[in-house]
Amino acid sequence: MDAQRLFDSIIELKHSNLISARETIPDLRPSEMFTLEMIIRLGSDGGVTPSELASRSRFSKAFVSQVLRTLEGKGYILRETGREDRRIVEIRPTKKGVEEQEKFCRPLIEMLGRALDRMEPEDSCEFLRLFEIFLAEFKYEAAAADAAAEASVHDTGE
Repeated sequence: MDAQRLFDSIIELKHSNLISARETIPDLRPSEMFTLEMIIRLGSDGGVTPSELASRSRFSKAFVSQVLRTLEGKGYILRETGREDRRIVEIRPTKKGVEEQEKFCRPLIEMLGRALDRMEPEDSCEFLRLFEIFLAEFKYEAAAADAAAEASVHDTGE
């Protein structure tokens, strides 16, 4: 079944990514590295709120809060009062956080580049085009599942 093959490939890719994370940044767990990456990407125009992180990561607010405490304690992020609304807490990466994320991501990006370079140019372009279509469809499925779960919670009164 094609879906099983895709799932197995994703698990294999994820496993190799986790090994790289452990080797590159030994004091960060995968969930912490993932959260730091999200803070950097989502906060490129400024800070990101803990609620945004929970929503985008699909982690619970309690889990995000715990991860943020750990990242802050390790010097990877800062919590700051919102620039426009002083009631809001914004999360920003520290210089150390950005540098460590770069150390982690750069080898993976280079490895992906080498793999794409070994493909024929038209094949790598087609692969990227199809992968972007697949990703959009997968995001649509995930959003639909989230909406159905939320509707179910509201219907049951939980």
